[in-house]
Formats: sequence, C-alpha cells, structure tokens
Amino acid sequence: MTRSPFLYTALLAGLISSPQAEVIDSFDDGPKWDGMLDPSGIIEVESVDGQARFRRPAPSTSDLTQVWYLRSYAIPEGRTLEFRLDSVSASSDEAATPFFFSVKGAPQSAGYAIHRLGNAFWLGKYKSPYPMSWYHQQTPTAVVTEPVTHIYSFARHGDNVEIRAKAVMRDDPEQVVAELPPVIDTPGRETLYDGGLEAAAAAAPHYGPSMFVVTGMAFLDGNHSPAELTIDNLICSEEPTPTKLDAGLSGDQLQLSWSGTWTVVQADSPGGPWLPAMAGTDGSVGVPDKICRISPTGLARFFRLVPGHGSANSFTDGSTTWRSYAATPGTSHPLLLRAGEGYRITATGIPNQDFLLLDADGQMPWQRDCIASIDLANWDETMAEATFGLLLRVWEEDQVWRGADGLPEDRYEGAVTFRAAGDPAESALTIRGPGGEILAQTEFPLMDPARTYRLRFSAFGDQLDLAIYDAAVVDVPVASCHATDTRLPVGLPGLHGTKSAGDLYELTVTDLLLNGTARSSAPRHGAQ
Repeated sequence: MTRSPFLYTALLAGLISSPQAEVIDSFDDGPKWDGMLDPSGIIEVESVDGQARFRRPAPSTSDLTQVWYLRSYAIPEGRTLEFRLDSVSASSDEAATPFFFSVKGAPQSAGYAIHRLGNAFWLGKYKSPYPMSWYHQQTPTAVVTEPVTHIYSFARHGDNVEIRAKAVMRDDPEQVVAELPPVIDTPGRETLYDGGLEAAAAAAPHYGPSMFVVTGMAFLDGNHSPAELTIDNLICSEEPTPTKLDAGLSGDQLQLSWSGTWTVVQADSPGGPWLPAMAGTDGSVGVPDKICRISPTGLARFFRLVPGHGSANSFTDGSTTWRSYAATPGTSHPLLLRAGEGYRITATGIPNQDFLLLDADGQMPWQRDCIASIDLANWDETMAEATFGLLLRVWEEDQVWRGADGLPEDRYEGAVTFRAAGDPAESALTIRGPGGEILAQTEFPLMDPARTYRLRFSAFGDQLDLAIYDAAVVDVPVASCHATDTRLPVGLPGLHGTKSAGDLYELTVTDLLLNGTARSSAPRHGAQ
C-alpha cells in the first residue's frame, strides 16, 4: 500500500493502564531525578547506601535546593492521589523536607508546596506572577532526626482540591510525627494562614496534569549554617497520566500541541526507533502550553510524546537570562550583546578567550537522546582557528553543571572552525568527546561570512552526527561528519566557543533549538 507523503500520525504518550503504585525513585543505583536546581552553587549530593544525601558544607543565603522528576499526574475526581517520601536523617532542625506538585513550569509556574520542618508542616499554593500563598504554617517545637515517612495526598471534589500531609516514624507508622489539618483549596482569592488576603485573585485549584514533582532540601528559618539531609523511596500511588498529543495544520506545516513535561519524538514506523524531533517548542499561555511546527518532508512520519524537554529561543525577546562564562575559571571571556534578531558575541584583546553560553535561569533536565541546532552569521572574516559549537551530554561529578565552574572534561561537542589553519584556508567540522578528544573531523570549502549557516548536532544512543547547512537550503548539508562513542549516555546541553588566533572574536547567533528525552538513570559511564 502506498503511503501518503503527508501522512502524520499522533500517538498517545504511554499506555493507559489500571492504577497502581509507581516507584519514582528508590535511589538504589544512584538518584534518577531528571534535573537539579541549586541557586547556592555549593550543595553536595552523593549516593550513600542506596539513598541520596544533600549536604550544605558552608553557610549560604539560598533557602532551597530542588531536584525534580518529569512526571504527569492528574488529581482524579473522587480518588486520592498519594505520594510517599522517606526522610532518613536530618542533621539540624533547620533542614526541611520540601515537596512540590507542579502543574505548570516557568514562566507561568503553578502548583502546591508542602514543607516539613521538625514536627511542623507548611502548605502553600503558588501561581506566577503572584507570590506564594501560605494556607498553613506551623511553628516547630521539636527536632526529628529519626527516619520519617511523609505522606502527601490530593483529592478532587468538583472544582475543589483537598490536601493532606502527615509524617510518621518509618519504623513505627502508628507514631505520627507531624500532621497538617485538611485544607480545601477552592476557586477565588487565597486566604493566608494569618488571615490576610492576596492582592489579586488566584487561579482555580491546581489538579493537573502535573509537569513534575519536586523534592530536595529547604531552609525555612533564615539561619544559613551548614546542614545535611538524606532522602529515600519516593513513591506515587498511581502510574503517570498519559498525555494526549494533538495534531493539526498551520499553513503548510504540521502543528503538534500538548501539555506537561513531555517532548516530541518521531519515527519512520510505529515500531520505532523513536528519536527527538528537530522542531521548535513554543510556550503559550493556557492549554495546551506547548506547540511545535514541523515542515513536511514527503515521507510518512509518526510522532509521540515521551518525558523530556524541548525549547526554542530566537533571542529576539530581549531576554537577559543568557550569560557568557569563561571556559576556564578565572580567565576573561567575550561579551554577549543584543544585536537585532540575535546575540552578538564580541571580544578584542584579553577577553578573546574560550567561553561558554548558558541560560542562567534555565532548569534544563539531563537528557539522553538529544539534538540541537543554532544559526551562525556575520562573523569577522579575519577570525583564525576560532570555533563555535553545540554541547550535548555535559557531565560533572557532583551532578550540577553551573557554567561558572568552566567546561567539564566529560562532554560531547559538535563545533565548526570558521577558518582552519592551512593553505588554502578551509573551514572544518569537528566532533569531540571526553577530554576534548577528536572523534571525527571534516574539512570543507571556506564559509562565507555574508551568509547564514545552521549548525546541527545530535547524540542518539552512541551515534553522534554533526552537519552544517546553508540556512536558506536546510535539506542538504554543506558538510557533515559522524562518530560512535559510548562513554556519556546522559548529560546537559550548552554552547561553547574557542578564541581566535587573531585579535578579534565576532559572531552573531540566532534561533537555538534544543530537544531531548529525559534520562532514565544516572550512571557515571556506560549504556543505559
């Protein structure tokens, strides 16, 4: 049977199954969370005896370190959704165990927050741009350092959500350590624990589907001394909620839309292999909150959703969250300036050094299969041996890559050299692995700085592919190269450039696309 060249099939992400408990993370083989945010930049995380230990070795002004799991759970009508989390030990009465049920991510974040500190609970509801509405706050009167099991439950009754929280001794569940009085979240203005009112009406209760669930370590009393907290066994009473992928046409493009922490993967047949689609993801207010558009290729393709992260940034919105960092800490680095339809990277003299570009406010999950592209234009034609590249699966031992720490040894990079050394002058593509090892390289005719080029790099399993295109003709690459490497199965994305052998580094970057599936575990090396 001949397939239509414009046949697209949208599939459900996951299979519908009967409710049953799901182990989100047992921590037995190291943490399996999909991302971590540590504003302090100093939290140490290690796996100890099948548990996750958070340690703040020095005073800090940060009050919360978050780790999150990309899971979609809807609070069902008339049935309780329950989460359980063990707090094995807390070294101090300052270290709280936080839990977030987040139904929407930035920039319109929303959800519920429940913190336990000793024998007290705090319950809050948040929705951007309004601050946290604390429904309930208790003052702790006792320190609990023995293993405790937290039980968080949510139940929906029409438009209302009932929230409960209880902490019991893990080895004696009949002994209650702390209990939150039931709270009924209703539509309308939020009443604070002290009887005050929010300045603006908040949204209706949040009942999902969630984008992620969050835990970590929090400090609620303003005393920022060293502390540590060990957690274990995060479990949900139900399996994740399948999310629907809607398909339609937008002009001559396929438009896919969905909600939650999912990303689009595609395949040539329903049997796979399923790999991240190279398509932009636009955030929009309301439901659905993610949209991507894909141009027809003349071939049948199939699409589905899996846990992951996709993003598109044209750099035209005046965003100030992107930062340049020194690739080697303590050295100078180029400036990053707004320039019309993109960002201009510029450096003369001493700042002409290796550098990184990262979204300082981004909460990028670790990715497994991943693909990225960026457009390059208007570079200074006197740049010699300067490169610019896409980083994938960047990995650091403490599991948090902050940019200011420089560029870890473990990463994959697909980079273009604008003018490579040699006579006659040529350009080059290079794939590098851990330690900067060259895995593949291709030389090609010198690029024209008057044209715009698109650099694309993917890491699918152990297959690494790099290509550069004329941005006006993106079907056929100008040059490409390929490598196979198994050392880094997961990691974070980024952008990296190296200094020019001349005195000047000048380049404009636009239209960055990133897409990747969430990691399924966190091994240091080896296949997943």
